[in-house]
Amino acid sequence: MNPFNEISTQSPLSYYVALYKKLEHILKIRRRTIKASKSQNFNFSLIAQKYDSRLPSTDQLSALRNELLNGRETVNNHIFQYWHQGGTFEKAVVAGAPWGIMHKLSVASIERYCDDTHVILDKDTLYNYIDFPHDIMDTLVSMRKYPLLSDLIRTALLFAHGGTWMDFTLYLLNNIPDKYKNTDLCFFIREGEFNITSIHHKDLKHDFLAHSPYYFGWHKDTKVNMLSSYMHATKDNQFLGTLLYIMFDLVRTENIKSFEYLIYQIATNYLLHREEFKNYYKQLSQYQSDACCHILQVFDYVKYDNSIYKELKEKFPIQKLNAGCRFIKGSLLFETVKKELGS
Repeated sequence: MNPFNEISTQSPLSYYVALYKKLEHILKIRRRTIKASKSQNFNFSLIAQKYDSRLPSTDQLSALRNELLNGRETVNNHIFQYWHQGGTFEKAVVAGAPWGIMHKLSVASIERYCDDTHVILDKDTLYNYIDFPHDIMDTLVSMRKYPLLSDLIRTALLFAHGGTWMDFTLYLLNNIPDKYKNTDLCFFIREGEFNITSIHHKDLKHDFLAHSPYYFGWHKDTKVNMLSSYMHATKDNQFLGTLLYIMFDLVRTENIKSFEYLIYQIATNYLLHREEFKNYYKQLSQYQSDACCHILQVFDYVKYDNSIYKELKEKFPIQKLNAGCRFIKGSLLFETVKKELGS
């Protein structure tokens, strides 16, 4: 991004003030990016040193899946969501963790656009589907590492049963494209297709990076470059089984407090670049980039434009929101949600 753009016609004083602010902003992003890369690479190296020569065997993965199912029959064509304190709004209220606006929007969009069986699980009903290890559950809950717990639960459910996982932060604008469902494994990685034509910013990648230097990056040192909020897989998927085996082992043998917040994403990156799973890396790279799932969130502030809405609906209907999104009247996010609810 050129810091001299859009300020060349200003007065001398305002010119230098604007230049200083732009340079300060760029340097701040660069410092945060370097810090994030250093931390991510440290955790990546920890995983590589520990597992380079000891990935689980086929028999070990089979045993893990049998332990998860523990005699249960597999279910088909399920969409799973999970809210630890309550799988219904009423139960979550009693537990003191009610669903927010994002939860309600997510559920409404899934019920509108999906025909598969939709189940919302919690810490109690989860065990109707899998025997999730109690020691893993207790460790992560005691440390309040609910995002990591959720990552491991989704992986266990899909490894055992197959199906689709959607976070409570996902908002659908259309039916899920068949290519994301008729496959043995689907989630979105940074190296996927990044072709957003309706947003006319000079440097879209910089806009994403400025939004979250910790998460977004396209350089080779970025180890957090996948979105786990939407995942689809067939049962007994070797990649997910291997990932789950590694994560269970890390939780049981390492100091969890020292882990990166997004250690699951870093472990995924490690596996995708191993020779055994490069076929999956190639396959996932043919889908859209994970960044395309964040358009509504990153550009929540821009004025509503029907061309953007149309492109999202047709090309990128799986959108991720979060509690920090701003519902400003007339904005892309506000008017998109309003249009979806009213149409």
